[in-house]
Amino acid sequence: MKRHKGGRPPLWEPPKGLHRRGLTASLRLPGQAGQRGKNELIDRLEAIARRYHEIEQEMARPEVAMDHEKVTRLAREQRTLLETVETYDAYRRARQEMERHKGGRPPLWETPQ
Repeated sequence: MKRHKGGRPPLWEPPKGLHRRGLTASLRLPGQAGQRGKNELIDRLEAIARRYHEIEQEMARPEVAMDHEKVTRLAREQRTLLETVETYDAYRRARQEMERHKGGRPPLWETPQ
């Protein structure tokens, strides 16, 4: 694990390959300067998941399946998105389950004070 100034490990590291593609540019932890809105984060995660599924569909096309270089490139890109997509899918399932058990009420952290 990389260490930051002062020898402390970072709180969170993006999966390898995402930062290089600019996919983590809008992801920020709560409490950090420049924090973006929650909806913007969800929109970004939706875009990543959508791209993951687009790659799946593209790889299934016969003309793409015949092109080994293209399949390899797409598989590598898809692999860099996999961990984020799996984590986001787990978050969505947990959120749906929570809402189902609470009768559709918003979570405590989203209720006005």
